[in-house]
Amino acid sequence: MLQPQLKQSRIIISIAFAGAILLIGLLYYFSEYMFVEAEKDRTEQNPETVILTSDSVHDQSWGSHAFYSQIHLEEHFDADVEIYPNLTTDMLKEFRTEKELDNTADIIIGHGGEFSEVFKKYAPQHPDTEFVTLHGDSAHANHTVYTFDITDAETRALISGAEISTTKKIGVLGKEGDWQGYDEIKSTLENFYEDIEIMYETVDSRNDKGEALEALDVLLEGGADVIYSRGNMFNRYVIDQARKRDFYVIGFIEDQAYLGEGCVLTSVVVDIPAIYERMMSDYLSGDGLPGNVQRLTLEDSVYGISSFGPMFTEEELYRVNEKIDMLQE
Repeated sequence: MLQPQLKQSRIIISIAFAGAILLIGLLYYFSEYMFVEAEKDRTEQNPETVILTSDSVHDQSWGSHAFYSQIHLEEHFDADVEIYPNLTTDMLKEFRTEKELDNTADIIIGHGGEFSEVFKKYAPQHPDTEFVTLHGDSAHANHTVYTFDITDAETRALISGAEISTTKKIGVLGKEGDWQGYDEIKSTLENFYEDIEIMYETVDSRNDKGEALEALDVLLEGGADVIYSRGNMFNRYVIDQARKRDFYVIGFIEDQAYLGEGCVLTSVVVDIPAIYERMMSDYLSGDGLPGNVQRLTLEDSVYGISSFGPMFTEEELYRVNEKIDMLQE
Protein backbone atom coordinates (compact mmCIF):
# COMPACT_ATOMS: atom_id res chain seq x y z
CA MET A 1 0.00 0.00 0.00
CA LEU A 2 2.90 2.29 0.76
CA GLN A 3 4.48 1.83 -2.68
CA PRO A 4 1.51 3.14 -4.75
CA GLN A 5 1.26 6.18 -2.44
CA LEU A 6 4.96 6.87 -2.89
CA LYS A 7 4.58 6.57 -6.65
CA GLN A 8 1.61 8.92 -6.57
CA SER A 9 3.57 11.43 -4.50
CA ARG A 10 6.42 11.35 -7.00
CA ILE A 11 4.01 12.00 -9.86
CA ILE A 12 2.49 14.96 -7.99
CA ILE A 13 5.95 16.35 -7.24
CA SER A 14 7.01 15.90 -10.88
CA ILE A 15 3.90 17.67 -12.12
CA ALA A 16 4.40 20.47 -9.60
CA PHE A 17 8.06 20.77 -10.60
CA ALA A 18 7.19 20.88 -14.29
CA GLY A 19 4.48 23.43 -13.59
CA ALA A 20 6.94 25.57 -11.64
CA ILE A 21 9.46 25.45 -14.52
CA LEU A 22 6.70 26.33 -16.99
CA LEU A 23 5.58 29.23 -14.80
CA ILE A 24 9.13 30.52 -14.44
CA GLY A 25 9.58 30.23 -18.21
CA LEU A 26 6.38 32.14 -18.87
CA LEU A 27 7.34 34.85 -16.36
CA TYR A 28 10.76 35.19 -17.98
CA TYR A 29 9.23 35.37 -21.44
CA PHE A 30 6.72 38.05 -20.45
CA SER A 31 9.34 40.05 -18.55
CA GLU A 32 11.59 39.99 -21.62
CA TYR A 33 8.63 40.95 -23.81
CA MET A 34 7.72 43.84 -21.53
CA PHE A 35 11.35 45.01 -21.47
CA VAL A 36 11.62 44.93 -25.25
CA GLU A 37 8.31 46.76 -25.64
CA ALA A 38 9.32 49.33 -23.03
CA GLU A 39 12.66 49.85 -24.76
CA LYS A 40 10.91 50.12 -28.11
CA ASP A 41 8.46 52.65 -26.70
CA ARG A 42 11.33 54.61 -25.12
CA THR A 43 13.16 54.69 -28.44
CA GLU A 44 10.05 55.73 -30.35
CA GLN A 45 9.15 58.48 -27.88
CA ASN A 46 12.70 59.61 -27.06
CA PRO A 47 14.82 58.77 -30.10
CA GLU A 48 18.58 59.15 -30.10
CA THR A 49 18.98 62.04 -32.56
CA VAL A 50 22.10 63.44 -34.18
CA ILE A 51 22.45 66.68 -36.17
CA LEU A 52 25.41 67.06 -38.54
CA THR A 53 26.38 70.41 -40.05
CA SER A 54 29.29 71.52 -42.22
CA ASP A 55 29.09 75.02 -40.76
CA SER A 56 30.09 76.51 -37.43
CA VAL A 57 27.43 77.31 -34.84
CA HIS A 58 28.38 80.97 -34.42
CA ASP A 59 25.59 83.51 -34.07
CA GLN A 60 23.70 84.15 -37.35
CA SER A 61 25.61 81.46 -39.21
CA TRP A 62 23.73 78.72 -41.06
CA GLY A 63 25.02 76.28 -38.47
CA SER A 64 23.57 78.36 -35.64
CA HIS A 65 20.10 77.35 -36.87
CA ALA A 66 21.08 73.72 -36.37
CA PHE A 67 21.95 74.63 -32.78
CA TYR A 68 18.62 76.42 -32.25
CA SER A 69 16.87 73.38 -33.71
CA GLN A 70 18.71 71.09 -31.30
CA ILE A 71 17.38 73.12 -28.36
CA HIS A 72 13.90 73.19 -29.89
CA LEU A 73 13.76 69.40 -30.23
CA GLU A 74 15.04 68.86 -26.70
CA GLU A 75 12.45 71.23 -25.25
CA HIS A 76 9.44 70.08 -27.30
CA PHE A 77 10.04 66.34 -27.55
CA ASP A 78 12.34 65.49 -24.64
CA ALA A 79 14.64 64.01 -27.27
CA ASP A 80 18.32 63.19 -26.79
CA VAL A 81 20.01 65.36 -29.41
CA GLU A 82 23.71 65.73 -30.18
CA ILE A 83 25.13 68.20 -32.71
CA TYR A 84 28.42 67.95 -34.59
CA PRO A 85 29.51 71.13 -36.48
CA ASN A 86 32.40 71.95 -38.84
CA LEU A 87 32.12 68.77 -40.93
CA THR A 88 33.65 70.58 -43.88
CA THR A 89 34.96 67.64 -45.94
CA ASP A 90 33.43 64.41 -47.25
CA MET A 91 35.87 62.47 -45.09
CA LEU A 92 34.65 64.23 -41.94
CA LYS A 93 31.01 63.75 -42.93
CA GLU A 94 31.49 60.03 -43.49
CA PHE A 95 33.57 59.56 -40.34
CA ARG A 96 30.94 61.17 -38.12
CA THR A 97 28.08 59.33 -39.84
CA GLU A 98 29.83 55.98 -39.31
CA LYS A 99 30.58 56.91 -35.69
CA GLU A 100 26.94 57.71 -34.95
CA LEU A 101 25.77 54.54 -36.68
CA ASP A 102 28.11 52.61 -34.36
CA ASN A 103 26.52 54.52 -31.47
CA THR A 104 23.10 53.24 -32.67
CA ALA A 105 21.56 56.63 -33.39
CA ASP A 106 17.87 56.40 -34.32
CA ILE A 107 17.81 59.51 -36.52
CA ILE A 108 20.74 61.21 -38.26
CA ILE A 109 19.92 64.67 -39.64
CA GLY A 110 22.12 66.44 -42.18
CA HIS A 111 21.77 70.21 -41.88
CA GLY A 112 22.07 70.88 -45.60
CA GLY A 113 21.83 69.16 -48.96
CA GLU A 114 25.56 68.40 -48.93
CA PHE A 115 24.79 65.40 -46.70
CA SER A 116 22.50 63.75 -49.26
CA GLU A 117 25.26 61.90 -51.09
CA VAL A 118 26.74 60.62 -47.83
CA PHE A 119 23.36 59.35 -46.64
CA LYS A 120 22.68 57.68 -49.99
CA LYS A 121 25.73 55.54 -49.28
CA TYR A 122 24.81 54.51 -45.73
CA ALA A 123 20.98 54.35 -45.82
CA PRO A 124 20.72 50.98 -47.63
CA GLN A 125 23.31 49.47 -45.27
CA HIS A 126 21.37 50.57 -42.17
CA PRO A 127 17.64 50.13 -42.87
CA ASP A 128 16.71 50.53 -39.17
CA THR A 129 18.21 54.03 -38.98
CA GLU A 130 16.33 57.04 -40.31
CA PHE A 131 18.34 59.57 -42.32
CA VAL A 132 17.03 63.10 -42.90
CA THR A 133 18.45 66.05 -44.81
CA LEU A 134 17.41 69.66 -45.10
CA HIS A 135 17.42 70.06 -48.91
CA GLY A 136 19.04 67.60 -51.31
CA ASP A 137 17.55 64.44 -52.80
CA SER A 138 16.69 60.94 -51.66
CA ALA A 139 17.09 57.47 -53.16
CA HIS A 140 16.03 55.22 -50.26
CA ALA A 141 12.90 54.67 -48.14
CA ASN A 142 14.74 55.45 -44.88
CA HIS A 143 16.10 58.76 -46.19
CA THR A 144 13.67 61.71 -46.07
CA VAL A 145 14.47 65.13 -47.51
CA TYR A 146 12.63 68.25 -46.35
CA THR A 147 13.05 71.10 -48.80
CA PHE A 148 11.40 74.39 -49.69
CA ASP A 149 11.59 77.07 -52.36
CA ILE A 150 11.41 80.56 -50.90
CA THR A 151 11.03 82.28 -54.28
CA ASP A 152 7.43 83.28 -53.55
CA ALA A 153 8.46 84.87 -50.24
CA GLU A 154 11.43 86.61 -51.88
CA THR A 155 9.16 88.00 -54.58
CA ARG A 156 6.92 89.57 -51.93
CA ALA A 157 9.91 91.08 -50.13
CA LEU A 158 11.40 92.53 -53.31
CA ILE A 159 8.04 94.05 -54.30
CA SER A 160 8.28 96.09 -51.11
CA GLY A 161 11.81 97.09 -52.08
CA ALA A 162 10.75 98.12 -55.57
CA GLU A 163 7.88 100.17 -54.15
CA ILE A 164 10.08 102.25 -51.85
CA SER A 165 13.16 102.55 -54.07
CA THR A 166 13.74 105.98 -55.61
CA THR A 167 16.36 104.79 -58.13
CA LYS A 168 14.34 101.66 -59.04
CA LYS A 169 17.55 99.67 -58.69
CA ILE A 170 17.57 96.74 -56.25
CA GLY A 171 20.88 95.14 -55.43
CA VAL A 172 21.04 91.47 -54.45
CA LEU A 173 24.07 90.16 -52.61
CA GLY A 174 24.41 86.39 -52.33
CA LYS A 175 26.63 83.34 -52.47
CA GLU A 176 27.76 82.12 -55.88
CA GLY A 177 25.29 79.60 -57.36
CA ASP A 178 22.85 79.87 -54.48
CA TRP A 179 19.96 81.93 -55.89
CA GLN A 180 17.69 79.81 -58.06
CA GLY A 181 14.77 82.26 -58.00
CA TYR A 182 16.48 85.10 -59.89
CA ASP A 183 14.79 84.69 -63.29
CA GLU A 184 11.28 84.21 -61.88
CA ILE A 185 11.56 87.14 -59.48
CA LYS A 186 13.05 89.42 -62.16
CA SER A 187 10.21 88.57 -64.55
CA THR A 188 7.52 89.19 -61.91
CA LEU A 189 8.94 92.53 -60.82
CA GLU A 190 9.31 93.71 -64.41
CA ASN A 191 5.60 92.98 -64.95
CA PHE A 192 4.77 95.29 -62.04
CA TYR A 193 7.46 97.96 -62.57
CA GLU A 194 8.63 98.66 -66.14
CA ASP A 195 11.68 100.64 -65.01
CA ILE A 196 12.91 98.23 -62.29
CA GLU A 197 16.45 96.85 -62.43
CA ILE A 198 17.83 93.98 -60.35
CA MET A 199 21.59 94.04 -59.90
CA TYR A 200 23.19 90.83 -58.66
CA GLU A 201 26.63 90.46 -57.05
CA THR A 202 27.96 87.20 -55.64
CA VAL A 203 30.59 86.16 -53.10
CA ASP A 204 32.37 82.86 -52.51
CA SER A 205 31.55 82.64 -48.80
CA ARG A 206 28.83 83.91 -46.50
CA ASN A 207 31.43 84.22 -43.76
CA ASP A 208 33.78 86.67 -45.52
CA LYS A 209 33.03 90.18 -44.32
CA GLY A 210 35.58 91.88 -46.59
CA GLU A 211 34.36 90.18 -49.77
CA ALA A 212 30.74 91.01 -48.91
CA LEU A 213 31.46 94.70 -48.32
CA GLU A 214 33.38 94.93 -51.61
CA ALA A 215 30.39 93.47 -53.46
CA LEU A 216 28.11 95.87 -51.57
CA ASP A 217 30.18 98.81 -52.79
CA VAL A 218 29.73 97.65 -56.39
CA LEU A 219 25.94 97.56 -55.95
CA LEU A 220 25.77 100.97 -54.28
CA GLU A 221 28.06 102.56 -56.87
CA GLY A 222 25.74 101.15 -59.53
CA GLY A 223 22.84 103.10 -58.04
CA ALA A 224 21.08 100.51 -55.86
CA ASP A 225 19.29 102.02 -52.89
CA VAL A 226 17.73 98.76 -51.66
CA ILE A 227 19.92 95.71 -50.93
CA TYR A 228 18.57 92.20 -50.51
CA SER A 229 21.38 90.62 -48.54
CA ARG A 230 21.19 86.80 -48.81
CA GLY A 231 23.93 86.15 -46.28
CA ASN A 232 24.15 84.77 -42.80
CA MET A 233 27.25 86.03 -41.09
CA PHE A 234 27.80 89.08 -43.32
CA ASN A 235 24.26 90.50 -43.04
CA ARG A 236 25.06 92.31 -39.81
CA TYR A 237 27.85 94.22 -41.58
CA VAL A 238 25.61 95.10 -44.53
CA ILE A 239 22.92 96.42 -42.19
CA ASP A 240 25.54 98.37 -40.24
CA GLN A 241 26.56 100.02 -43.52
CA ALA A 242 22.90 100.78 -44.27
CA ARG A 243 22.62 102.77 -41.05
CA LYS A 244 25.77 104.73 -41.88
CA ARG A 245 25.24 105.22 -45.62
CA ASP A 246 21.46 105.63 -45.80
CA PHE A 247 20.08 102.77 -47.89
CA TYR A 248 17.49 100.08 -47.24
CA VAL A 249 18.04 96.37 -46.62
CA ILE A 250 15.91 93.24 -46.90
CA GLY A 251 17.03 90.73 -44.27
CA PHE A 252 17.49 86.99 -44.67
CA ILE A 253 16.59 83.78 -42.76
CA GLU A 254 15.48 85.60 -39.59
CA ASP A 255 13.70 88.87 -38.85
CA GLN A 256 16.67 91.24 -38.81
CA ALA A 257 14.81 94.45 -38.00
CA TYR A 258 16.51 94.52 -34.59
CA LEU A 259 19.84 95.12 -36.36
CA GLY A 260 18.56 98.32 -37.97
CA GLU A 261 14.92 99.16 -37.44
CA GLY A 262 15.04 102.30 -39.56
CA CYS A 263 16.63 100.63 -42.57
CA VAL A 264 15.34 97.03 -42.70
CA LEU A 265 12.24 96.99 -44.92
CA THR A 266 11.32 93.37 -44.15
CA SER A 267 13.09 90.01 -43.97
CA VAL A 268 12.69 86.73 -45.81
CA VAL A 269 12.37 84.44 -42.80
CA VAL A 270 12.78 80.68 -42.62
CA ASP A 271 11.77 78.99 -39.37
CA ILE A 272 14.36 76.20 -39.35
CA PRO A 273 13.39 74.88 -35.87
CA ALA A 274 9.79 74.52 -37.13
CA ILE A 275 11.08 72.32 -39.97
CA TYR A 276 12.95 70.17 -37.44
CA GLU A 277 9.75 69.97 -35.42
CA ARG A 278 7.99 68.70 -38.53
CA MET A 279 10.71 66.07 -38.95
CA MET A 280 10.31 64.79 -35.41
CA SER A 281 6.52 64.91 -35.50
CA ASP A 282 6.57 62.79 -38.65
CA TYR A 283 8.99 60.34 -37.02
CA LEU A 284 6.77 59.95 -33.95
CA SER A 285 3.57 59.66 -35.97
CA GLY A 286 1.94 56.32 -36.66
CA ASP A 287 3.21 56.36 -40.23
CA GLY A 288 6.77 57.44 -39.37
CA LEU A 289 9.03 59.48 -41.64
CA PRO A 290 7.60 59.42 -45.17
CA GLY A 291 10.84 59.01 -47.13
CA ASN A 292 11.52 60.64 -50.50
CA VAL A 293 11.46 64.44 -50.95
CA GLN A 294 8.91 66.45 -48.95
CA ARG A 295 8.38 69.91 -50.43
CA LEU A 296 7.21 72.52 -47.93
CA THR A 297 5.28 75.60 -49.07
CA LEU A 298 4.01 78.88 -47.66
CA GLU A 299 0.95 77.00 -46.38
CA ASP A 300 3.22 74.95 -44.08
CA SER A 301 4.12 78.18 -42.23
CA VAL A 302 7.84 77.45 -42.12
CA TYR A 303 8.89 80.45 -44.22
CA GLY A 304 7.51 83.82 -45.31
CA ILE A 305 8.29 87.50 -44.75
CA SER A 306 8.38 89.51 -41.56
CA SER A 307 6.35 92.65 -40.82
CA PHE A 308 7.10 95.70 -42.94
CA GLY A 309 9.16 98.43 -41.32
CA PRO A 310 7.97 101.87 -40.19
CA MET A 311 9.44 103.66 -43.22
CA PHE A 312 6.48 102.72 -45.45
CA THR A 313 3.57 105.10 -45.86
CA GLU A 314 0.03 103.74 -45.78
CA GLU A 315 -0.25 104.32 -49.52
CA GLU A 316 2.98 102.39 -50.20
CA LEU A 317 1.81 99.49 -48.05
CA TYR A 318 -1.52 99.44 -49.86
CA ARG A 319 0.26 99.14 -53.23
CA VAL A 320 2.61 96.45 -51.91
CA ASN A 321 -0.24 94.34 -50.51
CA GLU A 322 -2.29 94.87 -53.67
CA LYS A 323 0.52 93.38 -55.77
CA ILE A 324 1.04 90.53 -53.30
CA ASP A 325 -2.67 89.71 -53.58
CA MET A 326 -2.31 89.65 -57.36
CA LEU A 327 0.39 86.97 -57.03
CA GLN A 328 -2.15 84.67 -55.39
CA GLU A 329 -4.79 85.03 -58.09
